[in-house]
Amino acid sequence: MTRSVPAPGPATAPLPEALAAHFARQATIGMPQLARLLPMDDETLRRHIADGRLACRFKGFGRVRRRRVFTQSDILQFLQALEDAAPCPSIATRDRPITGTISKSAVIVFPARPNCGMNVTRRPSKKRAKPRPDASSSRSAPPAPSR
Repeated sequence: MTRSVPAPGPATAPLPEALAAHFARQATIGMPQLARLLPMDDETLRRHIADGRLACRFKGFGRVRRRRVFTQSDILQFLQALEDAAPCPSIATRDRPITGTISKSAVIVFPARPNCGMNVTRRPSKKRAKPRPDASSSRSAPPAPSR
């Protein structure tokens, strides 16, 4: 009996070798093992699950917490969704903003404002001024040039 292998889809994400080796032995993988084999943090995987990008199955009837497990198809769909996702907004190229205006308001350039004096009054300092040295101080004046 020959076993037929389904042909991969048009653009399927390759499964990392470590995950392929794991799924050759077992049908499911737990959250800690998946986080270790995919270079992702547990909390990041939990956020992907909460957002619906990563499907999971629950194993057992634990009273405190049920274990999340993942099948190979769940992980393949997740990896494909990551590849198809739009680039991160922080590194995406941005189009130049439209600078045209349709309002009829006049634009006044800051330096061109008429009578744009500062609204400040000068007050004398409360510190006492230091006494200036007299012209007849101990320093001697430079010698006058001789003719």
